[in-house]
Amino acid sequence: MSGDDNTDDRMLEAMVNNNLPPTINQLNGCTSKEELDLIMHIRRTILHLDDDPSNDRSSPKKETISTTASSSSSTTLSTATLDFKIERAKQKFAAGSLEEAFYECWKIPQEQRPLDIWKIGGECCKKLRVFAVAQRWFSEAIHVCRSNNTDLNVKLEQARIARFFNTYLTRYPMIDIRVDERGKGIYAKRVISPNEDIFTDIPLVHAQTVDTLSISPACATCTTSLLTPAVYFETTWSRIPDKLQRQIEEYWPHITPVPCPYCSFELYCSETCRHQAWNSYHKILCPSINPETTELYQFCANRQIIVRETWNSIFSPMILAKLIAMIILNVVDSVQNGTTQNGIDLNYSYKFQQTDDGPLEHAKEIFSEFISSGDPTYIRTIPRMLKIMQNIFNHSSMPIHYEINEQELTYRFYQIACNAQSFSSPTYATTIYTRFLSNIRQRDRTGLYHTLQTYLKGEPIDQVFGGLFPLQSSLNHSCDNSCEIMD
Repeated sequence: MSGDDNTDDRMLEAMVNNNLPPTINQLNGCTSKEELDLIMHIRRTILHLDDDPSNDRSSPKKETISTTASSSSSTTLSTATLDFKIERAKQKFAAGSLEEAFYECWKIPQEQRPLDIWKIGGECCKKLRVFAVAQRWFSEAIHVCRSNNTDLNVKLEQARIARFFNTYLTRYPMIDIRVDERGKGIYAKRVISPNEDIFTDIPLVHAQTVDTLSISPACATCTTSLLTPAVYFETTWSRIPDKLQRQIEEYWPHITPVPCPYCSFELYCSETCRHQAWNSYHKILCPSINPETTELYQFCANRQIIVRETWNSIFSPMILAKLIAMIILNVVDSVQNGTTQNGIDLNYSYKFQQTDDGPLEHAKEIFSEFISSGDPTYIRTIPRMLKIMQNIFNHSSMPIHYEINEQELTYRFYQIACNAQSFSSPTYATTIYTRFLSNIRQRDRTGLYHTLQTYLKGEPIDQVFGGLFPLQSSLNHSCDNSCEIMD
């Protein structure tokens, strides 16, 4: 049958007036809050449909609305009406009336939208900087196209990148991130002077490398070295006379590691860093809550990067666990009104059991711009690590279900392998050691420095971390590089 031209308007206004939540079958396929917000903005500020009810001849009375109202998604337009709407959308777009053009595209039932309408809708949203909606419309265009379309793939990636990097590009106006059929890259928008800082990047997730973890302890959050005399001198420390130990501690830079109060595996430089770690990943991975993580922490502490059927990579498997834990906590967001014991929510695992895949997929988007490319069978060479991860994220303490299978772990593994950048805090272990020697030379009058020659082992090994940096991962390699990455 032929549908009423204003069915979508009636359904939209009905739900707004009655605060009814939109569904996929309602709002003509309006599947996100961003899309609903855009439509409402267009109606109110561009078309003025809500300012004066007489402008909308089909505006319903509030009291007549029911949850059984007809959805435009079940309405089929006649061929003539559809052609008219398509042409009107094209004319609005050609005239530069982006909001009105998108509204005309949106009013066409989703199942009747041809490729051109999906493309126009996507272009409108991209130019309006509503990148989440643009991403969805370009994705639908690719689906309708049913063939490999390089132009559409590039447009989809441009929308994804614009959505993901919008905040960064606003903060650093001298750079731009562009994408074409060859991939993405960072480009200068103006001449950059020598020694000028271009941008500062902070890792979304990071972990200390296995080979430096136990011999060069550092804050798990800010990566500052936590090298103490006992760690530096190792087994020699117990053989150093008490008086000499006290002298060493006097001249050693003041360091007070803050351990996790519930487990013995994580160290921090302050309570601030400890709380940050707890809220971003550790409340998922702390062995006091999830005993299955103990094996992973113990493996990392053993300093072995190559273990048959378990691990074979320079970066730590802990970064994989942290990444997944962060996704889970992004879904949960916060835990409130629970019974606590020692700061741990005892009802934690029961509060979000009904969480569906929508919030989970949305939470995954924070890591979506890190490419993942590699041997799809690699995980089969480390079956023990797959089992460890499955045990961790299948534990009853998990607030939501997150399936760890070969495909998911392979994807996450290669996200790290393809993008991880090594780095550390400017406060290296060698920095601590150098300050110690400098303090002795400047202040000592008792020959302590000469006495210590028997025990000193030379410069310590610095802590090293691997992390995923959003902007850095978009840089392309050049043997004749024009910029340097500085820790």
